[in-house]
Amino acid sequence: GTVGDIEIAANNVIAKGSSLTITQAKLTAKGPLAHLPYTVSADAAGQGWPIKLNGQGVYAQASGTTAISFSGTGKVRHAEFRTLSPILVSLSGPHRTAKAEVAVGGGAASILADQTDEAIDARATLTGVDLTSWVADLPGTPHKGNLVVRILRNVPELKRLRLS
Repeated sequence: GTVGDIEIAANNVIAKGSSLTITQAKLTAKGPLAHLPYTVSADAAGQGWPIKLNGQGVYAQASGTTAISFSGTGKVRHAEFRTLSPILVSLSGPHRTAKAEVAVGGGAASILADQTDEAIDARATLTGVDLTSWVADLPGTPHKGNLVVRILRNVPELKRLRLS
């Protein structure tokens, strides 16, 4: 089959219509296009949130479905994470899914998202995660109760929030 040998570098890039600024990024991939292994490193910021990503995965296409995996580390705001198993993203026409299991905030997060053209169903199960670690840069000392109130006020479409 067809083989690809790709190397892309980006510095100070802003996508049109986006608030995401890619400060630095490098993507390399080499192998068969049907099952293309890649490595990526990136530093970016979106709406003032710093984002960092380092890792590798596979880009694959078969029977009209595109699948992307990622294993590695990163940071969003002040919350560092590492994958516990490969993050999996599947794109099949109007149907998209994502599954992630990551170590974050002293615990683990298991995230499952399913999107069609009409709706998104996303669920996250957090075990032993310090939620206040995600908002360490906010004024004062954030408390879990204040964090819950902020989430409920700022995400009115949130149908359910269960903490235990």
